[in-house]
Amino acid sequence: MTEHALTGEIVETALDIACRAPSLHNSQPWKWVAHLGSTENHSVDLFFDGDRMLPFTDQFGRQMIISCGAALHHAQVSFAALGFPMRVERFPDPQHPSHLARLTLDSVDAADIDIDLAAAISRRSTDRLPFDDPADWNGHRAAFEVAAAAYGVAVHEIPAERRAMLAQASAQSAAERSYDDMYQAELSWWTGHSTEPEGVPRESLPSLAERSRVSLSRAFPTTERAPRRPEIRADHSRVLALTTPRDSHPQWLACGEALSAVLLTATARGLATCALTHLTEVPTARNLVAGLLGSMESPQVLIRVGAASNPQSAHTRRRPLAEVLRITTDTP
Repeated sequence: MTEHALTGEIVETALDIACRAPSLHNSQPWKWVAHLGSTENHSVDLFFDGDRMLPFTDQFGRQMIISCGAALHHAQVSFAALGFPMRVERFPDPQHPSHLARLTLDSVDAADIDIDLAAAISRRSTDRLPFDDPADWNGHRAAFEVAAAAYGVAVHEIPAERRAMLAQASAQSAAERSYDDMYQAELSWWTGHSTEPEGVPRESLPSLAERSRVSLSRAFPTTERAPRRPEIRADHSRVLALTTPRDSHPQWLACGEALSAVLLTATARGLATCALTHLTEVPTARNLVAGLLGSMESPQVLIRVGAASNPQSAHTRRRPLAEVLRITTDTP
């Protein structure tokens, strides 16, 4: 249990780590405000930044809020690892729906798992290349189910015999969007910029040959390069779906927290991951995913999980912390 007050240095360190969270096309749609006035009222507030929503990819803001949920979980882990476990109040102000969460100092001790997950943050990256089938899968899957259940989110595995139907849905989604000029322009704007602190850099995009080996990948603009991971001729990843009982902003935020927990748990266990959202952005594909799961719950995001002897280690850049964090002595 911490007996110390938050400082600006602690907040900046924790949130610099938290902003390593994954987000749709690395859009980083979050804003933080830290209130460091009187010791009794120290808090950190999380808001979504509506100006960074991708309206032609994410029409309803689902992935924007899921991305913020992932940052929220990253923040909880990073503060705990620094010795400052936090209590979270979600949607503290009903009059301001962009105010997603308030973190205040808690009296509990940071668990060892927080330390393990914090160490995984710097190693996690989105790997769009094919994977090998992971060993000891049942043990991994059980750990993912526990991690997600803490946020009221269920983990379902897409059975191998239904992968072909899922791949068909992925191809159908890409075909539908190939004629959507606004979507294509938005996708092009957010990808392939190697020098920007936002978006998906060119070095993280798959070549056409690499993408052909992963049947569930989003149809990103392709690049030309020497083939990576050529020893894996086809993707043998396991595919998980995160689902929620309802389809609402609180459920999306919870799913983002669960997504972060699952990704970091996988990284801590030495596995490679790639979150897939293109299959839940289009209603027809979402409905097909729900049918494949045979569940009444709402599918929010899919994750490829697998083994990779040489995982992609290139990290996408992040916006300067000063752009996403404001520290004030005002009371919240």
